[in-house]
Order: sequence, then C-alpha cells, then structure tokens
Amino acid sequence: MTGPMTPFFNILLGAFCFVLLVLLYLRKTSEYMTRARFGHFLFGIIALFILLTAADYWFNRPARPRIRVAVLPVQEELFTAERSWLAWHIAEQAGDHLRRGLAKEYLVYPANWLWMSVEPDSLNEIAYLQRYAERIGLNWAVLPALSRDGLSITLNYIFVRVQPPNLITKSQITVSQDQASELGRLLAIDAARCLGQSMDPPPAAPMDAEVVRLSSQASAYLAQSGFDEAVRLAEAAFQKDSLLVPVRNLYAAALLKQSIRREKEGLSDTVGRLRALRVCENTIRHHQADAAAYRWLGAYYLAEKQWAQAGRHLRKAVALDPDDAEALSLYAYLNASRFKEIGLQDDEEMLRHVLQLNPCDESARLRLAEWYFSRNDQKAAEREARALLTIHPRSIDGLMFLGKLAATDRDFIRLAEIYDAIFAIDPHNPDAYYNLGIYYYQSEDLDNAEKLFNRAVRLSNHTDSHLYLGQIYERRGEIDKAIQEYRLRIRHKKGLEDRFADVARARLFELTRPDSTVLTPYVR
Repeated sequence: MTGPMTPFFNILLGAFCFVLLVLLYLRKTSEYMTRARFGHFLFGIIALFILLTAADYWFNRPARPRIRVAVLPVQEELFTAERSWLAWHIAEQAGDHLRRGLAKEYLVYPANWLWMSVEPDSLNEIAYLQRYAERIGLNWAVLPALSRDGLSITLNYIFVRVQPPNLITKSQITVSQDQASELGRLLAIDAARCLGQSMDPPPAAPMDAEVVRLSSQASAYLAQSGFDEAVRLAEAAFQKDSLLVPVRNLYAAALLKQSIRREKEGLSDTVGRLRALRVCENTIRHHQADAAAYRWLGAYYLAEKQWAQAGRHLRKAVALDPDDAEALSLYAYLNASRFKEIGLQDDEEMLRHVLQLNPCDESARLRLAEWYFSRNDQKAAEREARALLTIHPRSIDGLMFLGKLAATDRDFIRLAEIYDAIFAIDPHNPDAYYNLGIYYYQSEDLDNAEKLFNRAVRLSNHTDSHLYLGQIYERRGEIDKAIQEYRLRIRHKKGLEDRFADVARARLFELTRPDSTVLTPYVR
C-alpha cells in the first residue's frame, strides 16, 4: 500500500498486534491452544488482516493523477494587451472549449492562470515555452503562433507531450479574416483529436467584434494586474453588451481587484466595490449565472469581512465548478472550521488542493509557506518557497519570504544576497526597502534602517515606514521629527483596525501631553 496510512489502517494494525499477543499468551499458558489450533488462528487473523487492509486501500486509494493540458499564450514578438488581443482571445477560447469538452480525467489550465508566472517578453521563444510547460507540471501543451496576410489568418501550432517520451505534432489552421474568432474553437477540436478525444462544439453565437476586442483586452490586462486599464475596457464592453455573462463577470472582477489594490495602497474605493456587488447580484438574479459570478460575489463579501456570506457564495461556485481553483483559493482565506463543508480538513489540505489544481497560484503557495512557518516547520516553509520560485523565478514576495527565513536564522549574509536579488529585479519596490529596514531596525542598526525607511517613503509614501521612522527619531531624542512622522502615519490611517495608526497615536499623545517631563520610548 502506498501513500499515507488511513486512521482505519492504524486501528486495524493495533487490533492485529493485540490479537497476536493474546494468541501467543494463550499458546504459552493454555492447554487448549495446541500448535495446530494456534496455526489455524494465526492463519485466520492474517487472512482477515490482509482482506480488511485490501478493502481499506480500495475504498481510500489515491485518485489517479489527472492529465494536465494548457494552450500556452500565442507566440508574439512583443505581446501587449492592446495589439495582441486576438492572440489572447484564441488561447482563452481554446482553453474554455477544452475544459468543457474533454473527459474528467483531463485538467485544463485557463489562460489567466498561466499569466501568473509566464514571462511576456519570452513568448516568441519555443524553447522557453517548453521549459515553462515543464515547470508548471503540464503533460500536454499547445504552442500556437499567428501569421497574417491581406485576406487570411493562419494559426500554426505545435502540440507537445511535455513529459518523456516527448512527442511533437505540428499543424496549422487557416481561415479568412472575418472568421478569426473561430480559431480558438478549431484549435480546441484539433488539440482534442491529438489527445484521442472527440469533440465538436458548435460555433459560438455571433458577437459584436468590438465587444470581443474590448473584453479580450480587458481580460489580458486583468491577468497582468493592469487593473485600471482592465476596468476601463471591461466597462466599455459592458456598456456595449451587458447581457453577456462573461462580460459581466469580467467587469465585476476588474472592479473588485482594482478596489482591493487601492485599499492596499491606503486609498478608499467603496464605490467601485459596490458597483461590483451590484453587477454580480444582478447577474445571479436576472441571468444564467456561472461559477465565476458566484466566485466574484464571494470575493466581495470576503473583502468586506462578511465571512458567512463569502463562504456561502464560494461554496456555490465550487459546486458549479469543482476545478475552480480561484474560488477555492479565496475560500482558503476563511477560518479552517468552514473547510469541512467542502470536504477538506485544515489549511494545509485546503491550500495543497488549490495548488494541485493550479500550481501557478503564487498567493496560495505563499500562504502554505507561512502556515508551515507559523508552526515552526522552517524546512517545509523553505521547501514551499523554493517550489514557488521554481515556477515564479522573479517573485518578489517569494524572495522576501526567503529573506524572512534568513533573518529568523540571523543569517545576514544570505539576507543581503536575497535582497540584492530583489533589487536587481525591482530596484523601486517600496515593500522590499521597508522589510529590509525592519530587519536592520531589529538588529539595532538604526542608521541603515532610517535610510531604508526613508527610501520606501520616497518611492511610494510607504505609510508604515512613518511609524518606524518616528520610533527611530524618538529613541535618538529627536522629538520634533518623531512627532512629525507619527502625525503622518495617523493621517494615512487604513480603516478602524489599523494597529500601526493606533500605536502612532499613543506615542504622539505621550510626546505632546503637557506633563511629559519623563518620556519612555516605545519599543515595538
């Protein structure tokens, strides 16, 4: 039997050992337990143990690994959402048809998952795409490329078996310019045929070409975290045709993600979030809502910290689409006590399930690493961080997590190397300067900490840096400068539960009250 032992097997093993000990005791002490009877009893319990073990394995045998397939982004010399919208539309449409048409043993990655970890400036390199397909655990990958002439569009594609023994099939599809939107469907049919599957989805209902362009551009921007552009284009598509459920879902998603990003930046965007809520509710009330509609409604309630409502809508999304890794990833933010409602036990099992469906989910991988770290399992935490960087080699958050592990081990040489790598990728990342400043602050190197916090403030007015700067100036006795920094932190308060703003207010009160003749510096 392979895999972890089940609770039933552990009980069975304990019972077998107990009965065996009883038999051995009786063999030594009882005249009734002759050698022949002992042999019969021993044979019987061994046979019963094997039978029950086989039954336990049969009912709890691990699921067969699913065959993983993806249509990789169409190869372009320079991929941009504005000029490459047709390429994006083809990859997205082909993936959607394959998800609906292939047998359950296949798991098809949506296009937006791939953009979590792909390098856009390498899309024209077939060797890079093949290595990328291997990194994200694909079994089969479709690598398409577009070419045009005055009257027709040709889609050349390579169908690759990623795992050994490698197999490559090359082919092409040519259509007239006015049939370009059909290329995704035709590519899906050809890909299914290469997999030995038969599917023939009917042509999609005619859509306004401008809606296709706008929604494809918005989807591409959303996948690349260009939320402002995504909102602008999705709103334009929504205004042209508000009856299409995918367009409505796209608009709601763009509004929500833009709102959440603004909140992280210390800005308020309740209007955008309420617009997303209204779009989702109307979709569910008046249209044929799919899993994505419930997913984004759940995301709204999650952002509002209305946990019961969030859980209810996210469970509906998972019921409609058990492979909706985005809904499951959002569900993982809820308390683990709610996981049993969808058949999972704890944070570890939940996040591993998300990553089994979508290994490109950077957030889920980081949360799993943090979960191990919170339980003092540094080896497991580092293993997950390394796995993240295998798929996302330029992940700033992944590198910063490794930096946290290095700081915990007091390994400042490795910490410096990690942050050198971070600044080589993004020399203007305020969070990196802020986090490195914290490590210097905790090691009592206040001069370097001050420089790093000031750099974070200059780059983006990093609000929490003001609190640390205030504490540094207070410890040096530069009270006027400390008061100024505390006031700046209070001015940028982030809601009612902003602990840093409360600390800054407490220190400001202590420094400015009339009888502050003896000051006790606050040490975080």
